[in-house]
Amino acid sequence: MLKEIFYILRCGFLEITYNKNILIYAIIAIVAIVVVIIKSKLIYRKLEHTPVNVNLYQRDLPSNLKPAHVRMLLHDGLVDEKSLAATILDLIDRGFLDIRREDKKIEDRIDLFRNREIIISKTNKETKELLRYEKFIIDWFIEKYGDGKEVTSGIVMEKLHKNIYKEQPCNLFECWQGLIFLSFPLKKFYKTTSAGNSRFMYLLFTILGFIPMIPLVCEFLGIYGLGCLMFASPLCVLNDDGIEEKDKWLDLKRYLNDFSNMEKNTIEMVKIWQFYLTYSISLDIESISSKEIEAFFGDDIYNYFENTRRR
Repeated sequence: MLKEIFYILRCGFLEITYNKNILIYAIIAIVAIVVVIIKSKLIYRKLEHTPVNVNLYQRDLPSNLKPAHVRMLLHDGLVDEKSLAATILDLIDRGFLDIRREDKKIEDRIDLFRNREIIISKTNKETKELLRYEKFIIDWFIEKYGDGKEVTSGIVMEKLHKNIYKEQPCNLFECWQGLIFLSFPLKKFYKTTSAGNSRFMYLLFTILGFIPMIPLVCEFLGIYGLGCLMFASPLCVLNDDGIEEKDKWLDLKRYLNDFSNMEKNTIEMVKIWQFYLTYSISLDIESISSKEIEAFFGDDIYNYFENTRRR
């Protein structure tokens, strides 16, 4: 009987000790993460100055930066289905693509992603001035999915949702992403930093996290080092031009969000809104629903790991 009581007390003590150790490790991890967040904010505040432009709103397009490049600038290099949608609409705006429903003109270009009977056709406009990623879209949709001259939105959606070609949608999309990255004016908006030495030190800290010589200290250094490698030691940051450019596009986004209530807009305001439509998609304007765009392109344009992450 005494042996059983002793065994129960011993198990209870071990459980309390185990839970206590878990709590301590959790606290250490949280402290390390908080330190990384603070350090990251201080690093970027030091490397990137505040914008000189003090305007609250920007009513005109700040520059001729491509919609996909605007999205990259505002979202740290993001290229997704909205980048693709904005590029297609930009090609329509510039006269390289045309959309219609039978013989009727399309008033609302966002119908392209809602209606499966929209016909997308290639115009006779010379494509020499287009960037490679823009030509790639025309070849992808018109040549590969269509007859070389036109294709319906329904067929494009069907092909994007079915891997019936050797070149799967996700592979084509990855090629398109690569062309976007290559065409982005990186040197114009970014500058390199001298983070090489600090990154080597953070790498050593990360390795120590896998060698628990001093458990709590090594755990802190491991999490801190990995966090700093990912978030607090950038190889490049926005330069002065990049900061001002980004701020102007954010001012335009603020203007559109504050003054673009579609339910209350007059016909004249709707026309103005249509002028901004292409860039509104890149800017994630609240009035533009992303559901139609996401449903149109589907998850098959992403690879397995990206697909899993998005779900």
